[in-house]
Amino acid sequence: MENIYLEKVTSAEVGNGLTGEDYYESCMVEWIDSQYIKINNKVIDIYEGYDYRN
Repeated sequence: MENIYLEKVTSAEVGNGLTGEDYYESCMVEWIDSQYIKINNKVIDIYEGYDYRN
């Protein structure tokens, strides 16, 4: 499996013990079709992904 989404979190989110699993559960995720997914209101092409560092 490959990561398709990396989003920057605040130090408060990290400081409260939020784990990757907990953060995933708090995300708004919606499949648009077989190639596009909407995560936290960002539409992402699953073949390209999204990385806040780029």
